[in-house]
Amino acid sequence: MRRSLQRISKLRLFVLSLLVAATAQAEPLPDKPFFKEPFLFGVHRGGAKWRPESTLKTFQEAAKTWPGILLETDTRMTSDGMVVLLHDATVDRTTNGKGAIADLTWDEVSALDAGYNFSPDNGNTYPYRGQGYRIPKMADVLNVLPESRFLIEFKDQPGIADAAVKVMQEAGALGRILVASFNPDLMKRAKALAPELATCFDSNSRPVLVEALHSSDWPDYQPTADVFILNYHRIDRYGITPDDFPRIQAKGIPIIAYTLNEPEQIRQAVQQGINGILTDRPDVMSTELSTK
Repeated sequence: MRRSLQRISKLRLFVLSLLVAATAQAEPLPDKPFFKEPFLFGVHRGGAKWRPESTLKTFQEAAKTWPGILLETDTRMTSDGMVVLLHDATVDRTTNGKGAIADLTWDEVSALDAGYNFSPDNGNTYPYRGQGYRIPKMADVLNVLPESRFLIEFKDQPGIADAAVKVMQEAGALGRILVASFNPDLMKRAKALAPELATCFDSNSRPVLVEALHSSDWPDYQPTADVFILNYHRIDRYGITPDDFPRIQAKGIPIIAYTLNEPEQIRQAVQQGINGILTDRPDVMSTELSTK
């Protein structure tokens, strides 16, 4: 136990040193509550290769183990309108059930074991079966973790923006949530419903930013969203390179990269000045960093 606590303490100190280095020359972050503290490290779906993904128990374990970590997840709705946290359109991959989440009732979804198919050793064992890992309501996660910040992606489902924003409002959580979506219409709707929400650039607003970045219009460009989020393994698809990061950040736009699971990738991203990193393996990352 003492050795474990010492490792966590070393990790916190190391993370703090990285935060200082990464933000020392940074421009001010957007003027929204979400950005009051840095968010260098985040867990993708709560740590999708560490624990059963996007479950309340996993979020709780991550928040307790790495205080202040950014919790990333996705939101969908059941057939009876319950807003839940789940990446896939179906429950097949992560649970002992079958079917599209949009076709199942909350009662049916809540009975499923979301730890059933998770194996830490490539299918040799399934130690999280029957351990209480469930697909959670968004409301429950926000209420049980009132100090945690979240990056929540709206999946492409009719009505999800309205339903999810309502849950966020009822939980008093708008100030600690950053939203994203591959569907720009959902982002537009979320902004209309809650202008105070922190938002990521989408497939409509991101190309406008990039076009301005590579033109004489950049000095006059005004951001229409708060965060530039990118697939770190495919940076080229966005029409930018790491050399462009400082220019984007100079506009007060933080950059979040996903999904980095190897320590050398994480160190490289930090050296490049990335503001936020999402990983599936916070355990591997913490073990590596705590030895430094």
